[in-house]
Amino acid sequence: MGKLRCCKMRVFAVVLGWMALVVSVVLLVNLLSTDRVIYGMPPQHRRMVISLSDEALAKIQEERQETVRKFCKANGIHPTSNVDPSLLDHLYVDDKHKLIYCKVPKVASTNFKRILVVAMGLVNTTDPMKISGSDAHEKHFIPKLSSYSPEEVRYRLDTYFKFMFVREPLERLVSAYRNKFTLPYSQYFQKVFGRKIVYLYRKNATKDSLKKGNDVTFEEFIRYLTDAKKSSEQLNEHWRPFYRLCHPCVIQYDIIGKYETLADDADYILRMVGLDDILSFPTMPPRTGLSTKERTLTMFQNLSPIDIHNLWELFSVDFALFGYEYPHFKGVKSLPTAKINTSKNKMVKVQKLTAKEKIKG
Repeated sequence: MGKLRCCKMRVFAVVLGWMALVVSVVLLVNLLSTDRVIYGMPPQHRRMVISLSDEALAKIQEERQETVRKFCKANGIHPTSNVDPSLLDHLYVDDKHKLIYCKVPKVASTNFKRILVVAMGLVNTTDPMKISGSDAHEKHFIPKLSSYSPEEVRYRLDTYFKFMFVREPLERLVSAYRNKFTLPYSQYFQKVFGRKIVYLYRKNATKDSLKKGNDVTFEEFIRYLTDAKKSSEQLNEHWRPFYRLCHPCVIQYDIIGKYETLADDADYILRMVGLDDILSFPTMPPRTGLSTKERTLTMFQNLSPIDIHNLWELFSVDFALFGYEYPHFKGVKSLPTAKINTSKNKMVKVQKLTAKEKIKG
């Protein structure tokens, strides 16, 4: 009887062991699925509980780039190294390591410029966080791709390692609004944009608001953005769509990183370019309060369906290119298909010019 009981206990232990193994495998597969991140902490601190292998990260990149290729092809735009110089103003070059980084404000751009400053040997430190944000953007010179000759541009686009980072477009918009219009040190933006917004969109504005522009509401900011699109006004880089900063349809990036998986994508880049032995991507202390996602949903609740529709038209290409899902808002039933206006797009004009040159040749 004792032997039978002992045998049953062993069988039970083996079954439990196999069940635990199956659960572990399922959890691992779930973690390795595309863009799966650990939530509940800021993106810059998120690393996979089980670190993704480079093979898994490469697969994620293939899927992201395929999404971009399909959308661009559907809009008749294809990669080329013959790019209009005016499109290259946000691409920064590290000739020492053959890197090109497309700067997208409000997507960890300050930390990426810190990384470039250290990598290029412009400072006597290997700690990016010892470089102030203002020094990273203003003091240390990093050449832009637009400053090179056409031949030098083509060579670098064909041979250098190119990367860019994006984030959920509406969350970036909220981040830009809070940073530029609600904080006391953003007086430049408040004077240049805030005063104009108050003047255009606020009835019975006080003299103080018209003078300082430091109390712009989110609703006023959104109306300014959507009206600027209608008037073809050039949007500031902090809220300009990603595709109009980095032009991923004509420039084929080796890495398309996301703010939602920032730490893993940034570490992957450092490993790929051989800088991981001297550099690590900066991390910051966890923030308290509402997450950016929660704050975004709260702030957008006060917008009208018309505002939501107009914002979709402004940022729909970014949502489609980079695989983000536009949130569902009450009162908004249907939205038009995202597409690039090729009739006014310099990317398409450059490609048509290139085609003519090939015919002549």
